Amino acid sequence: MRGAAVWWRVGCALAALLGAYLLISGLVRITGDGAVGGPLARLLVGLVLLSAAAVAYAIGRRRPDRPAGQPTSARADDAAETVTCPACGSVNPPSRQHCLRCDQALR
Repeated sequence: MRGAAVWWRVGCALAALLGAYLLISGLVRITGDGAVGGPLARLLVGLVLLSAAAVAYAIGRRRPDRPAGQPTSARADDAAETVTCPACGSVNPPSRQHCLRCDQALR
């Protein structure tokens, strides 16, 4: 993990902690006091911070696009490196030592 990704996750965690604190303290004050003005604002700010932290964390977890010229899947990697049997002409994965169809040595 690179430095920017670490700081992104640390920021998301801090925002989530602050949001959870504001959410819980808002709930405690609403249920404990009976006054709704200030605690309701804390509750709403806590909800917004928690949801923003979750969205930011999800955005930060996305994998960057692969550079041009590189295959995009493992299947493309395997398809690029195949071994053709000299006896029957069938295509085999590179990890095989013998042909899957005729069992002749590939190398």
